[in-house]
Amino acid sequence: MNKPIQPAIDPKIEAEHGVGTADVVAEASGGIFESVSSFYNIYRGQNGVMDYNHVVATMLLTDTQVSIPGQILAANSSWTFIRRLVAANGLESIDSSPCYINIDSSGNLILDTPNTVHDLSLKLLAAGQFQLRWRYTPLSDGLIPDGFNIYIDSGSGFNFSVPAAVVTAGSLNFGDYIYISNSYSNGQLVKFTVRSFITAGAETKNTDYVSGTADSVGPAAITTGVTGSFSII
Repeated sequence: MNKPIQPAIDPKIEAEHGVGTADVVAEASGGIFESVSSFYNIYRGQNGVMDYNHVVATMLLTDTQVSIPGQILAANSSWTFIRRLVAANGLESIDSSPCYINIDSSGNLILDTPNTVHDLSLKLLAAGQFQLRWRYTPLSDGLIPDGFNIYIDSGSGFNFSVPAAVVTAGSLNFGDYIYISNSYSNGQLVKFTVRSFITAGAETKNTDYVSGTADSVGPAAITTGVTGSFSII
């Protein structure tokens, strides 16, 4: 039986950036390497979608860093970098912890950008409302955001220029956040997405969303043939 391969170390990825391009540097932080593995494959993704079909760089187990020069990173985009340990038989490990890089509308690297939220879910409530829930765990996700911008598409698309609501991040939430929406018309399809942000830094660029159909009517009331009784035991 083949032994499952686990990432030996998590990468620390930093970026040196000029307009339109970026040199991404991955630094090894230490750890115990698998003896059956010989190198890492480094992959990247754009706006939350990973591209596992193209290896952007490789990293030997003895390397302390690797540079990925001359990348063309589009303006107003978000990039994710991960690496996978490669075994002698070609099998790869699961993804390492990701690193996120954000590019502004002028093509410049935005510093101090938090990670994206995870475990985004939606629950239907009464009166056409929704409960939106997500997680952001500072201990595992690194930089603590100042808050979360909530964007809503109720039929005309997302307007990422103006959030529909803002939820402040706080240590008392323990990484679990909830937002209760306004009421929507019965049968209306509503989409929600959440972006974390730093007030003096930047907002994430993820576009993943959850959606649901509002129910403002509920079950019909029973008006005839109703009887009831009670007894004290």
